[in-house]
Amino acid sequence: MLGALRDRLMDPGLFKAFTEAFVLECNRLQSEASAGRNAKRQELEKVERRIAKLIDARADGAPVAGIKGRLA
Repeated sequence: MLGALRDRLMDPGLFKAFTEAFVLECNRLQSEASAGRNAKRQELEKVERRIAKLIDARADGAPVAGIKGRLA
């Protein structure tokens, strides 16, 4: 794709400007995706800790009725 654009953009300055903008945009999108994955991972870890606490509470004798709704 970049080769075809280079051939069509003939001007090396235009091609350089295009490739720099293209790389910047790819990096921006990758950074956003990474941040989203990290946020989701942190949320999952938080939920897993809450579930573990509820399981521990039940194992320690907490009534099922109080835990059942929260687990659902």
